[in-house]
Amino acid sequence: QIIHSLLGREYTDSTKYNPLVKICGIRDEQSALVAARNGADFIGMIFVPKSKRFVTVESAKRIVDFVRSECEESKICTTKEDDSKQNDSQSSSNSSNWFRSQSSNLSKRARIRKPLFVGVFLNQTSQEINEVANSVGLDLIQLHGSEEFEFSRELCRPAIKVVHMEEDTNVDDVFERISSGKGLVTAILLDSKKKGSDSSGGTGIPFDWEKAHDINKMIPVFVAGGLTPNNVPVAVEITKPFAVDVSSGCETNGLKDHQKIRRFIFN
Repeated sequence: QIIHSLLGREYTDSTKYNPLVKICGIRDEQSALVAARNGADFIGMIFVPKSKRFVTVESAKRIVDFVRSECEESKICTTKEDDSKQNDSQSSSNSSNWFRSQSSNLSKRARIRKPLFVGVFLNQTSQEINEVANSVGLDLIQLHGSEEFEFSRELCRPAIKVVHMEEDTNVDDVFERISSGKGLVTAILLDSKKKGSDSSGGTGIPFDWEKAHDINKMIPVFVAGGLTPNNVPVAVEITKPFAVDVSSGCETNGLKDHQKIRRFIFN
């Protein structure tokens, strides 16, 4: 009710909307396990060498193996195998239906094999990406650069594609661009970007959530960019996203803060 009042909206439903949650930028086993034990649906690891959250293949494999083992042993989550490559049976439908179908399938996968491990890449070759995905045991690949949607055809895992949101980004233009990804990528992630910056997201600054709301009404999306345990309830209330994605918002002094991870997931 307080959130509705702050937003100037009438409170009509007490049912809390719960999007899926992705904790990104994980670099160690214990942080990954905290995320998994507290219900994170996705754990993201960054394989971009210039990133301050870069993780090596060896470290990433240890993280995945450790979490899978702990989850199975403690019955925290199931680890039943599933088909890791997306199903194109809906590729003839319109873009909205395609992405709704994919988000539904992804939700089911997350329930079967939770958490799903996502590898984040930035303008890297398909050969490098596939080698990392197979070596680490990734479930999904996130393309966070200027890759075209067609590039996903070369990948061995379903792809999440970033769409960068600047201050003057037009919602209709974004929808048109996303629509071209129908039949190619599994999900879309909206992330903030400073106008004129060479940075590919990861700014820690929110973008206009009303725009995310408008896009999400047409196509289910991940929402990233400046989310924290404190502001995620408002972001979710406004956008009603398929999933929320956090990295720096769950850190203290550049390291994952386990209490912030818990708060983010439960908020």
